[in-house]
Amino acid sequence: VMSQVPVFVPWHVTALDTANQWLPQSRSARIAVGALATSAASMLTVGILWIGSQADVVALATGVAGDEVGGIAYSASRGLLSMVFGDQMFAIIQSTGRFGIAASLIGLATAAAGTVAGLSAVATASSRRRA
Repeated sequence: VMSQVPVFVPWHVTALDTANQWLPQSRSARIAVGALATSAASMLTVGILWIGSQADVVALATGVAGDEVGGIAYSASRGLLSMVFGDQMFAIIQSTGRFGIAASLIGLATAAAGTVAGLSAVATASSRRRA
């Protein structure tokens, strides 16, 4: 009966066993790994403290990065819609602004998902008839 009882191992024992598997066995190598880990943690702490003290630089950088990502996404969606709908239809979509482009992309994604679902249903029904 006792062989069928699951043995509970506390989380700290499991964590220590896992850490011991990854750490080297020699004392000098363990000291070197500890020194490297302490150095890396110290550098990360200094970096985080520096970023925290430079809030205006962080805000500027994230604002610029957000604007760039938005511009890239807008340009990519314009190119996709122009390719799919043609230049004349895209001019009509573009006249509604970002809302029109977003609505067109959502409609295009919905149509693509519906097409995939329909083709999947047809393929499934066809395979069931053969079986």
